[in-house]
Amino acid sequence: MTIDERIKLSVPIQTEEQLDFEVEKFINDIQAAWENTPEMKRRLKGNYYPNKILELISEKRKARKKWHQTGAPQEKN
Repeated sequence: MTIDERIKLSVPIQTEEQLDFEVEKFINDIQAAWENTPEMKRRLKGNYYPNKILELISEKRKARKKWHQTGAPQEKN
């Protein structure tokens, strides 16, 4: 049952006891909703790119590493 279904706004409040009862019920409904709300998982920091882009970046880095190690002009492209 959702909190929207539990809260009825058309309840006529005529006495102080009814007001106290409805306030207590409202507080309990809010606390129950809070307790039943799933905990949000922390998002990892960083950029999220498609796998194809990550593969291209990996290939670029490998090519740069090879060029740095060999120094060969044909490896530069």
